[in-house]
Amino acid sequence: MAKKKEEETKVEESKAEEKPAKKKSTAKKKETAEKKPAEKKSTAKKPAEKKETKAKKESAKKPAKAKKEAKADEPKVEELKPEAQGPKLVRARIGFMRQTARKVRRCANLVRKMTAGEAVNQLTFSPYAAAKPLKKLIESAMANASNNFSIENPENLKISQLLVDDGVVYKRWQAVSKGRAHSIKKRTAQVRLVLSEMDSAEYASHVWDHSPRNKKIATSSSTPRNDKAKEEVA
Repeated sequence: MAKKKEEETKVEESKAEEKPAKKKSTAKKKETAEKKPAEKKSTAKKPAEKKETKAKKESAKKPAKAKKEAKADEPKVEELKPEAQGPKLVRARIGFMRQTARKVRRCANLVRKMTAGEAVNQLTFSPYAAAKPLKKLIESAMANASNNFSIENPENLKISQLLVDDGVVYKRWQAVSKGRAHSIKKRTAQVRLVLSEMDSAEYASHVWDHSPRNKKIATSSSTPRNDKAKEEVA
């Protein structure tokens, strides 16, 4: 009996020793649990700081982008020297005039050597059907001169070039007897007009001097082989 009592007392003492250890472990767990939220709070502050830095960077980039866009929107103006500008050539054209080129030339020959204002007056009283579209063409060229080239008196400009060429031919047919068909050709015309301070002869010489094709011919004629041939002929 005495031995059993001694064993029981030892077991109770051991249990009493184990309980404070458990309490200590639970206390440590509480301390760690208290420390962890504090760490989370510190980490939660970092994204706010990152957001502030990102906002600052974006605000700094926005004015730079706005400046670049403003520069891109501004049209590039190239200043030309008065010598490089050359004469002012005002152009206008009719693409598909529903009339034959032969009938249009008959009307165009009346106004080739006139100024723009004189040509308009002549065409208003002309009996031909092609006079009305030609009159509109010259008026359109005069409007281009005043709006695009800021010419004060476009009616004083000369007709430097007035070309009438054949256009597209629309093919139709007409049924006739015995199951046959006769062809119908509906012809069109193209008209190109140039107004400037030069007459037709001066404009032709200007085109000849400034044509890129003539420059190529001049450069090809000045090759060493051609120079030797010229020397041999001389």
